[in-house]
Parts: sequence; C-alpha cells; structure tokens
Amino acid sequence: MEWISVKDRLPENETRVLICANRKTHKGEIKQVRALAMYEDGTMHTDDSGFSWEDHDFEHDNETDDYVIPEGWWEQSMYCEEFGAVDDFVTHWMPLPDVPVVY
Repeated sequence: MEWISVKDRLPENETRVLICANRKTHKGEIKQVRALAMYEDGTMHTDDSGFSWEDHDFEHDNETDDYVIPEGWWEQSMYCEEFGAVDDFVTHWMPLPDVPVVY
C-alpha cells in the first residue's frame, strides 16, 4: 500500500485509515506523525454515524433535529469510542491492511 495525498483524494466518511500529519514542535520544527484516524466530510449527522459522539458539542441542525459532525480528521482509539480532533496538518493517508484470516 502507498500513501495517498489529501490533495488527490480523501477516504470515505468514517473509514479508519493511517494518516501522516505535520506537527509543529514548541521549538518551531516540523515533525511528521502517524496515527489511526478517520475523515468526516461535514455532512454526517450523529444519528447516522456508526459511532457515538455524546461527549462532543457539535452544531445543531434544526431541520433534522440532530447534530452535524464537523468536517475534519478525527483520531480514534481502537478499544473505546473516544475521538479527538486532529489539529495538525494532515498531508497523506493510507488504507489499513486487511485483517489476517484466522482459522
């Protein structure tokens, strides 16, 4: 698998991928970091999401009486449904490999 530039295309909504982002250190240096994350395109409502967003304060959509998940990258812990907004500049992403077949 190869890295895909976010300038070329973005992953599908709520698909876990590996991201590469530029993080500025306190000394002003740029470090590349990698993390497991997913992208939200800004059109998904919390009721339609496959994840729980209870602890987030999103904008309410009066038309649907639901909350809209803001566009952006969300870092994700694998063993609990906690999300944190990625506030670094994401440059690339790559799909995760398939899980191994276990017999």
